[in-house]
Amino acid sequence: MLACAIMNIDCVYIQTISIAIGSGLQLISVIILMASLVYVVRQIHEMRLATYASAYKAAFEILQTEDVRAARRYVFTKLGQKAFNKWNKKDIVEAEKVCQSYDAVGQMARSGMLPVKYIVDNWRAGLSKS
Repeated sequence: MLACAIMNIDCVYIQTISIAIGSGLQLISVIILMASLVYVVRQIHEMRLATYASAYKAAFEILQTEDVRAARRYVFTKLGQKAFNKWNKKDIVEAEKVCQSYDAVGQMARSGMLPVKYIVDNWRAGLSKS
């Protein structure tokens, strides 16, 4: 106060300006923080989509290899009406390939690596026939 009186300056005016500048800087900080949070949430979403894309590619490779497709075709055409007790070794091997491929993809879905919706949308027919 004494310094303000000596320099003939209105201290209240200076304090008001200081408070206004401080409040403005706080507002800018909050805006920057909110923008950063939006950016981080968007990045997390994009990372999740990239993870799903990688898992989908892995599931596709598991389910769409030629030997697994051939095994599914065999199971659907040869084993659909055949009683289990009449299955031979080849029948069992082909059915195991199909089951193991669906099991691997099912574990990916169960662990959250791949949404179940992705699997159902793309392989619904094969799953329902199995």
